[in-house]
Amino acid sequence: MRSGIGALATDYTTLAEDLASHGYVVVGMDAPYSTTVVVLSDGQVVTKTAAGNPGEARLSTTEQDLRSDRLIALWSAATRFVLDQMTRLDNAEPTGPF
Repeated sequence: MRSGIGALATDYTTLAEDLASHGYVVVGMDAPYSTTVVVLSDGQVVTKTAAGNPGEARLSTTEQDLRSDRLIALWSAATRFVLDQMTRLDNAEPTGPF
């Protein structure tokens, strides 16, 4: 579950719980520099920046589009990583938790 730009995945807890109650596996993830605040595994706190939110920066439309394209590629790669990790976890256990 990817939240909208700036919002936290936890902002959608009720929706996630509802989906889970119907048998869906729900994973919430936030994007550093695009989400309001993210705490990394080492404890570092990363906040939202203009670089992570091109629509909030004073840029030309062309530059906003370029930055947005880069962010979409980055977010897609992060989502792929999470899905790959879930697959790895599922395959590591004979009964597969998912």
